[in-house]
Amino acid sequence: MVTDVREQVYNDTLKEDMGKQVDLRSSGVVSWEQMVNSLTNRPTIDEEVVRVDPSYENNKSVPKKNRRVKPLLQKQIRYGSMAEIQVRYLSSLERKNRSRASRKKKKQATKEELSEFLARSSSLKTAKPEAPSTKAGVMTAPENMDLIPGLLVPYKMASFSLSHRIVLAPMSRLRSHNFLAQPHAILYYSQRTTPGGFLIGEASGISPTAQGYPNTPGIWTKEQVEAWKPIVDAVHKKGGIFFCQLWHTGRSSDNSEASFPAPRRLTTHEITQVVNDFRNAARNAVEAGFDGVEIHGANGYLIDQFLKDRVNDRKDEYGGSLENRCRFPLRVVEAVAHEIGANRVGIKLSPFADSDVSVDSNPEALGLYMVTSLNRYGILYCHMMVPRTMSTLFESKETEGSLSPIRNAFEGTFIVAGGYNRDDGNEVVTSGGADLVAFGRLFLANPDLPRRFELNAELNMYDENTFCTPDPVVGYTDYPFLETDN
Repeated sequence: MVTDVREQVYNDTLKEDMGKQVDLRSSGVVSWEQMVNSLTNRPTIDEEVVRVDPSYENNKSVPKKNRRVKPLLQKQIRYGSMAEIQVRYLSSLERKNRSRASRKKKKQATKEELSEFLARSSSLKTAKPEAPSTKAGVMTAPENMDLIPGLLVPYKMASFSLSHRIVLAPMSRLRSHNFLAQPHAILYYSQRTTPGGFLIGEASGISPTAQGYPNTPGIWTKEQVEAWKPIVDAVHKKGGIFFCQLWHTGRSSDNSEASFPAPRRLTTHEITQVVNDFRNAARNAVEAGFDGVEIHGANGYLIDQFLKDRVNDRKDEYGGSLENRCRFPLRVVEAVAHEIGANRVGIKLSPFADSDVSVDSNPEALGLYMVTSLNRYGILYCHMMVPRTMSTLFESKETEGSLSPIRNAFEGTFIVAGGYNRDDGNEVVTSGGADLVAFGRLFLANPDLPRRFELNAELNMYDENTFCTPDPVVGYTDYPFLETDN
């Protein structure tokens, strides 16, 4: 009987808080018991149980912004009993409800201001733009397209019909266990899904030696495929398009028993094995239900290490010239495209970025050569990091270099990412600088980001302290939605 009451409270709180989001219990995707067991019945790295200090959250000496439940030790947390987990979730809801009244007033003021603007501008219109698909779940009135005509205009990406151009960027959240995606990811991804929305999942390792960080998911075993299936199903039930990002961390990989193993060059035999690992991982991703895959070739990881001349010091056919440095990445693209079809393959590149001292002396030439070569395989899209250094919600510092020649040379869908907000995201689309824009931190903190962009509503601020923690709720699925009448 206790379990039944707990399950009912769990469902009721989910329905109250998440509104239209997936009902995990009724969908049959995962049960309350399965979700809690996945969080409670897990050993820590050294088999020690790290408890949460119950007084930490109410400690007035701790700055308010840091007064969230945190572990006493920097080790993996065991979350305790089902009741403790539920109390923490309900506490999170209570914190959000405290400001509900003030948010409602702001919402009403925003709606009144928007209505006045539309009333004033309606007499000036000579022709109304074509309304997007009613399946979008984003647009409420055709007139709103005049407010943000770029990001909310539908887009046809080969066989995929997108209702808007706002992409969920791949973000490692370190909330997996034993390289298995966990049930709480079902709610996380479904919260950020709109019908016709495009989501790119967090980086998933392609082999045991490809992993470089703890608590990240993999896609090389049958068990990992099965763990991803209910997550992918939840996204598809809401009409989303979901791609899996395939990842090899390269010199960040932990495949040695030594405390600080020195990185070494891959042998040519190992290069062939890694290519096959990418191929097998792509096949597994399709088996898990993903609509396609994104090859992670950016941010200083293995493929990026081959591409950049300040890192790649090989003397064989995989090093030296631009053609040689691109040989391994293009072998991966060719193998994956042959395995699952080029129309299901994208790649992420960052020629201008300086990640883990992975730098190139001529990033423009590198990017241009890569996208020109990619055209031979006819892949679906290229996801490119813009030439910026450090971008935040409030500012971005531009570096030398331009994506224009690269964008113009690529024949597929061109996605950009790098600290975009509503205004410059709209600008890059309307100016032809990109077809789609990927949002990371803003989407993390605003699960209904397309709706907020439509209304130009206030955004939740993200909490960097919870980006990469094992907590299944705080900073993961507890960011509030915009209150709406529908």
